[in-house]
Amino acid sequence: MAKRGVCGRTAFGVPSMPVFISWSDAHYLIRCPGMADALMASFTAGDRWLVRHGSPGQALVPFLRDGTSAVSLEEALFLADCVAYDHDTPTLVGPTGWGPEANIVPVRPVVPQPGERSSQFYYDALETALGAAADIRVGDPVELRYGPEEDPMADFVRRFAVAAEPLAMYAMATRQVDILAEYLCLYRVLEWPNKDNGRAFIESHLKAVTTYDFGDLHAVTFNPLLSTQPTAVFSAYQDRASIRIRRLENLGLSPARIAAHLTDIRNAIAHGKSGVLTTDLGVSTADIGADLSLVKLLARLVIEELLP
Repeated sequence: MAKRGVCGRTAFGVPSMPVFISWSDAHYLIRCPGMADALMASFTAGDRWLVRHGSPGQALVPFLRDGTSAVSLEEALFLADCVAYDHDTPTLVGPTGWGPEANIVPVRPVVPQPGERSSQFYYDALETALGAAADIRVGDPVELRYGPEEDPMADFVRRFAVAAEPLAMYAMATRQVDILAEYLCLYRVLEWPNKDNGRAFIESHLKAVTTYDFGDLHAVTFNPLLSTQPTAVFSAYQDRASIRIRRLENLGLSPARIAAHLTDIRNAIAHGKSGVLTTDLGVSTADIGADLSLVKLLARLVIEELLP
């Protein structure tokens, strides 16, 4: 396979001497079905990785910056978790078609099916489902937040050095299509700091949900018939969470009781302790939807407190 030169600082912020990267070392794609493909670009991720905007659309392809070898699966998964957290959108790691991973079938049915399903079929179907979930969650695709040259925000090792475990939990929540599964995964993040039921963390951080600066994340529309400005995603979440907190307070709930309320929902989903919940068009699911932004921002605070 012919080598393709990736030139240095002018394009990607790498050293001025060209580093040659072989596309045969592109073993993994990080698919981002909730991201605006037209606004995606290549960027450097700290000292170790160069992430290219790849094909098919809405995909990122990670390489080692020194071009010495291929990125490992563990590294690709970590990068995908970082992108998922920073953009609150699902990411999916799959094979590119190069390397030994190209022919791996990641999930085989217990009962053999007529004709073996390829890994590409699996990833395409999953990406479609995650894209639909992202559309429902935000409404419009989100814009890539990293600049091309040595953006501190893309220095993932430095930022997430002590937050890898809750980061992975949060990223898993973004990959849930079902609202109940998303709520449960987010609540797992709240249980992580004190290794308990999460109530103490919720009670002590309720006020911060509406005052903390979660940064800039924008959802954009490309519909020429619409003249709307980009949506500030975290601000929208904070507005929803603030409304929900006020409504719960108007019902006479103290911070401790709000924490208990959120825990009761978690237990109902996981154990049926407060009534079995199912995803339908009923009132219970609507209530969980109202609480979701609150739980989401609380989960982000778990990780934000660990960042440098």
